[in-house]
Amino acid sequence: SDRRGVLSANEQLWAKVSWRYFINNTQEATGLVNSLDSYPVVNLWQIGDTLISLTAAAQLGVISRQEFDQRLSLLLATLSHLPLVAGKTPNLLYNTVTGQMTDYANQPKPLGWSAQDIGRFMVSLKVVARFYPEYSEYLDKIMLRWSFCQVIDNNGGLLKSTIVNG
Repeated sequence: SDRRGVLSANEQLWAKVSWRYFINNTQEATGLVNSLDSYPVVNLWQIGDTLISLTAAAQLGVISRQEFDQRLSLLLATLSHLPLVAGKTPNLLYNTVTGQMTDYANQPKPLGWSAQDIGRFMVSLKVVARFYPEYSEYLDKIMLRWSFCQVIDNNGGLLKSTIVNG
């Protein structure tokens, strides 16, 4: 069934408790959120989750509009400068403290990309733009830096990349 209306007291508490994860794991310099508690690595899919969670927190009144704007602005600034694999596509993983590409051992290194993660991230940009259209231009500019030539084949299939032995 479709849930509408004001949150109950319990639902408000659940939302505030959930938001505590973001408070505890957001990196001040980048606005990126750790994928696991105190583990400073994140993938693009999880960055998309952060954008959706940030939007939901603002819509539910868990955070103020001012906090939303500050958090989103910092995150968008980081996303607009993320290093790209071969200058074209986002890496599989990023260090949340520095915003640099990283590998699974959290060492600075490009790994390749995931079309699935990119797609999920793109959905999150649409969610933010739907509720906050004043950010649409900034959201679009993030995507315009990327090249999708290597991500989609001639038949429209989605491809992923992994760097092995250099």
